Amino acid sequence: MNAYRDGSQIGPRWRELLFLRLSLQLSRLPNGVTVRIAALGDSIRWIATQRRLFSGPLRIVRRREHIWDAIIADISGESTNGSVLFLEFGVAWGYATDYFLSRINESSM
Repeated sequence: MNAYRDGSQIGPRWRELLFLRLSLQLSRLPNGVTVRIAALGDSIRWIATQRRLFSGPLRIVRRREHIWDAIIADISGESTNGSVLFLEFGVAWGYATDYFLSRINESSM
């Protein structure tokens, strides 16, 4: 074991102790900040899961429409014989359906 000047020692559980001390310090912050820190941890876990599942570089986009445009480009590049089926679940205003249908109709003309 290594020893620090203050007498503390680095043992096999040094990471757990470090995160425990960090957590205790962060818990003193205002609630809004701690909620954001927790959300950051969730985001990091989600990104790590995506990298593990898809084993490739992640492309970060700012808007969902950028993802939809990439899907439309993929569909347009494939031979679909003019028939594409879109299903949208949890529709509130139909924004996504309208977006897809207007772009698909534009690209097929």
